[in-house]
Amino acid sequence: MAEAEKRKMHFFIMHLSFLVYSLVGVASKTAASQDLLSSAFFAYALLVMGALAIYALMWQQVLKWFTLSKAYPNKGVVVVWGLLWAMIFFQETITIENIVGGAIIVLGIVLVSSDAD
Repeated sequence: MAEAEKRKMHFFIMHLSFLVYSLVGVASKTAASQDLLSSAFFAYALLVMGALAIYALMWQQVLKWFTLSKAYPNKGVVVVWGLLWAMIFFQETITIENIVGGAIIVLGIVLVSSDAD
């Protein structure tokens, strides 16, 4: 695999790890709506822990491929995923301010990621 293709794959895996991490918020909010100590509560709590474990393993791999100063700013994309999940799973209204804020975050990520190493 060519070096450019490897880099793209690593970048994709990094963002896939952030997608997994963003789903922790969905599972957490859903767990909070369940009766405390119910089987549904424990199922969502286990889902949270499982997603965090997967994210932790993926993040360790990401740090092999990118410096922390490059990888960590990309984590801001979790906010954008959070907006999307809020709209899809919880029927929350997304305002123009949310959209502008998300666009600023994505622009910042693009600027940091496009900077030469």
